[in-house]
Amino acid sequence: MVDSAAAAGLDRDALLDAAGLRGVDLANGDARVSISAQVALWQLVARGVSDPGFGVRMGASVMPREGGLLGYVMVYSATLETALTRFVRYSRVLNEGVECTIEHPSPQHVAITQTYSELGIGLPFAVDYRLAALLSVCRQITGVPIVPVEVDFAYETRARTIDHARFFQCPLHFGRPTSRIVFSQRDMRLPMRQGDETLAEYLSEHAEHVLRSMVTGSSVVERVRSAIWNFLSDGRPTLPRIASALQMPTRTLQRRLANEGTSLQLEVEAIRKTMAMAMLRERTVPIDEIAFLLGYPEPSTFYRSFKRWTGTTPQQYRGAQSHAVGELTIGVDTSSQPDIAAAAPNATRMA
Repeated sequence: MVDSAAAAGLDRDALLDAAGLRGVDLANGDARVSISAQVALWQLVARGVSDPGFGVRMGASVMPREGGLLGYVMVYSATLETALTRFVRYSRVLNEGVECTIEHPSPQHVAITQTYSELGIGLPFAVDYRLAALLSVCRQITGVPIVPVEVDFAYETRARTIDHARFFQCPLHFGRPTSRIVFSQRDMRLPMRQGDETLAEYLSEHAEHVLRSMVTGSSVVERVRSAIWNFLSDGRPTLPRIASALQMPTRTLQRRLANEGTSLQLEVEAIRKTMAMAMLRERTVPIDEIAFLLGYPEPSTFYRSFKRWTGTTPQQYRGAQSHAVGELTIGVDTSSQPDIAAAAPNATRMA
């Protein structure tokens, strides 16, 4: 995600800082990062990239090996059907924020659905990326340019979908309750180019072990951080609003945050600070607009907060950053705002 966003013109260091990934070894394919960090990245990309085809092209470039254990389980399966069955079974090894299922809408069709129970994981770019990545991998491991029967997107249509049409090459439906790719049943019999069921079974056993060893569920802090990222520019992320999104009473939320040594105010402040420092690197974004994006009712309130955080004014901080190479362009893309859903697990494996 970081590499693709940087290639699209966003500042890599600013992205890492704003998402709280500074110091994380992104080259370690077995490491895991929080879902809230992933949400932060998708939010920043949604604000900084205006090209509606970004997510599709990003997904189309995914290689099976980037899926780690899950990718190799699919590569060595005997047929596309066994590969997709294992994909659904072990998808949480790759990302705990996405739930995948197999459906059979008719005797001739097989659908792989993706639902996003974590706040912010269902942003349009993220939906495009995951659907395109799945189809791209299926095409690569079979060596066949598979054309789906249809593809559904769990968000309202974009103004331009030419990249979607060019890549999927089938009827596209937007505004659906779940995202899914519908395959023809005959494609399920396609053999894998490197099919080796003995090896696939061994890798599947390992994947089962990984699933059992994973800590399920998320801390309240992680769920709150994901919610804050989604509510930030849409108005003040108040306790009642966050509690409602997380489907728990406000007093329960307060108590559980306190048990984890924090509070909603502290979490909001931390996210605002990192995001403000990232956006101030982009000199073309007015400071008043940054205040609005961070959910401040008045620019003066943002000025006071920033002075308290850093000891300098936003203008002084921006001036000190003028020597930085590369800039993070963040603009509000209203078509990429998320739907609010119930929050869920807290980690995703880094590909």
